Amino acid sequence: NMNEIDHRYDNAICPVDYEQKGKILNDEINATIVRPLPFGAKLHAIIDACHSGNVLDLSFVCKMNRVLHMGGSYKFKNL
Repeated sequence: NMNEIDHRYDNAICPVDYEQKGKILNDEINATIVRPLPFGAKLHAIIDACHSGNVLDLSFVCKMNRVLHMGGSYKFKNL
């Protein structure tokens, strides 16, 4: 889809059975998990994968610093 950071590629998760069942595209994850959420709902998603920043295909991203101490900072950035 055309809102990808690099307009040529989608992000995908490749589950163990992806050769039989296929990859799970970020557009599918967004349509299944994100879009059905009611206005004002919060979704906390932890994705343990390389380049997982846009696996939910969101129009914004939360950037957190990697300092391991209390009082770390974060900011939201529109894509």
